[in-house]
Amino acid sequence: MARTTVIVGAGVAGLAAAVMAVSKGDKVIILEAAPHPGGRCRAWPLAGEDLPLVDLGTHLILRGNRALHAYLDRIGAKDGFIAPGPTPGALTLIGGTDRLTLPLGPGLLLKPPAPLTRRALLAAHRLMRGGRVGDRLDLDSPTGRWLWHPLVRAALNIDPAEGDARLLSAVLRQGLLRGTAAACPLVPRDSLDTALIRPAIAYLTARGAILRTTTPLRRLDRTDDRITALHVGNGDTIPITPMSRIVLAVPPQAAHRLLPDLDVPTESRAILNLHATLPVPPAGDAPELLGLIDGTGEWFLRRGARVAVTLSAADRLRDTPATEIEAAIKADLLRLYGCAPDQVRLIWEKRATFAATPAQNARRPGPNVPGLLNLRLAGDWTATGLPATLEGAIRSGLRAVESFGRR
Repeated sequence: MARTTVIVGAGVAGLAAAVMAVSKGDKVIILEAAPHPGGRCRAWPLAGEDLPLVDLGTHLILRGNRALHAYLDRIGAKDGFIAPGPTPGALTLIGGTDRLTLPLGPGLLLKPPAPLTRRALLAAHRLMRGGRVGDRLDLDSPTGRWLWHPLVRAALNIDPAEGDARLLSAVLRQGLLRGTAAACPLVPRDSLDTALIRPAIAYLTARGAILRTTTPLRRLDRTDDRITALHVGNGDTIPITPMSRIVLAVPPQAAHRLLPDLDVPTESRAILNLHATLPVPPAGDAPELLGLIDGTGEWFLRRGARVAVTLSAADRLRDTPATEIEAAIKADLLRLYGCAPDQVRLIWEKRATFAATPAQNARRPGPNVPGLLNLRLAGDWTATGLPATLEGAIRSGLRAVESFGRR
């Protein structure tokens, strides 16, 4: 009899767990509370369009994200990501009248472009001591302004001064400083939905996995050291047999509601995403990524006429009127592209990531739940050793299934 693995949550971590489970020959059932799979990587339709071609938010990966690229190979989606311009393999930052191209990889240390200094870059070794980034790096220096601030906000989604130093160190060691090829940034060729979510669903469906959307998990039944039933939102009860196992790949708040004794991160940080269509776009449809260090928007990903703008650690703007934010973003777009749209669309991710502080990082659980033999945890908020990234989400999903061991 085939073993059944029930995955609760069809975000990236849940889908990775499902892919691992079907590869082991399991019967897989995926329960998703939302109408569509994808979690934070789901797509949204722009006004007047029928197809969901706009990502909820912009996600950048590195060519050196090993777990993610192995996963993409497995689901047949290795061509879904591309190095963005204007200089593939580097980041282009703009501040005032200055434009700085940062070559990622060891070359950044060997010959940093002014105003960065090698001494300031080498100070990154202090991050291994732990504590807060602001206690280890000079954030007020030119290197802090041009590199540490935009990097920490993008990778950790937090104010740089309070970010966890070891998490930033992990980002540097496992990607940006591991080698020129490994450090190369990549973005979806079209959208995360088409590059990451749809291929996973197609892979799973072809192997008999069952996806049930609009099916939130309300309650768990437990007997001794095992979960024995799942109660879902439509009133159904899903029995969990001795041959069944569960991967809980839901946000930390939902996991704590279902497992009140579970220690999880209790603080989060928001991301604000804005989408616009330029009336007179620059030539070329290839993705182009620009960072703005002195504007309201921080990262601008352009594909043809469409621009996706990301503001990380955006809680500071929660009480700012939408019209004021829109006006500021239009000014940024006019500055970067010489034109601005009549309208921009704002999409808030109010609890986008756990707060990547030392205290909150210490609250991240591993895959095992004490006292429960047939349940595991997955999600970028679990203890992956990385901040809340796609690489971390993939690792957590694969690890959750692997941690059950052999039959």
